Amino acid sequence: MGIFGVFGRNGSNWRLKALAIWNLIAFSYFCTLTSVTTYLVLFEMIPFIFGEFATSVMKHDIFTCFILLQVVGNVVLVITTDSSIHNLPPLWNKPEIRNISSRKRKTTDEQKKNLVKISNQSVTRRKDADKNVNSSSAGTPEMDAKSPLHSETEEINTTVCDSCNALAPKRSHHCLLCNECILKRDHHCFFMCTCIGFYNQKYFILWCFYMFIGSFYSLVIIAMYLKKYFNISFGMFSLLTLLPNTLYGWWFESSVIPYQLLIVGVFYACLTCGLAAAGFFYWQLYIVLQGQTTYEAWKGILTYSNSEMLCNFKDVFGPFWYISIFLPLPLPQKGLGVY
Repeated sequence: MGIFGVFGRNGSNWRLKALAIWNLIAFSYFCTLTSVTTYLVLFEMIPFIFGEFATSVMKHDIFTCFILLQVVGNVVLVITTDSSIHNLPPLWNKPEIRNISSRKRKTTDEQKKNLVKISNQSVTRRKDADKNVNSSSAGTPEMDAKSPLHSETEEINTTVCDSCNALAPKRSHHCLLCNECILKRDHHCFFMCTCIGFYNQKYFILWCFYMFIGSFYSLVIIAMYLKKYFNISFGMFSLLTLLPNTLYGWWFESSVIPYQLLIVGVFYACLTCGLAAAGFFYWQLYIVLQGQTTYEAWKGILTYSNSEMLCNFKDVFGPFWYISIFLPLPLPQKGLGVY
């Protein structure tokens, strides 16, 4: 995790270090809650609730393991997938295009103009080559207008980052915590200690979806367990009264054992996480269909949006979106997030 670099980086102020610590706390909270909830649901609650029905136990175990696989798998993919400008295609890795200076110094306006000029000349030559090749042998795979290389260089959509001293596609933004430019940066996720960008946004969205499903599934199982094990009934206002009554009984009357307090605490933690995951999932799916990032949605920017929602959806989830929904796999994705 690049977040650890904050503590040893020159120029990191106390605010940045505090945010880095909060990152680690949030990530630890997620790992702890996921582990504790999975253990309780799999090995304590499901056997106790459905112990008399072996088939029901097996079905619930399979479903729980499936949700766990999706949650953990997509978290791993979010963290390990590089969405920074270091993951750019070979065309962008040319020294005269990618790096402004080998020295760590601020880029001047003159250097920015020169570098954009170099990029313009490079693309102009490629366009001329496209015309020549198309006139003699139209449709060849190397220079076909539909090839990924052509689509990535057809328009000049670049920006210069003073912090990275590098040229990057537009919609890239520098993250102070990650200390690098992120392609089509949406936000920095504190629960995963990394930025959400072009190449890992689909995994983040799927993580939100399965966290939402898993959290509310756990809520149902925990409610059934509380009713059967502790004889706690649920009514219209139970969500408002369960926690206060449990704390009161534990602190003042000693009628609540610590184990019951733990189960009730996990119940409310799952409720909170489920609502948060549902909110994140709704928002992410909305901006994906609109072809926007969170920043662009706030500013009302629609420059990079396609006219069709399905195209916007495929730009994020890739051509194999129907596989990634059910299997957390590092499937290929085309483009740079600049349309």
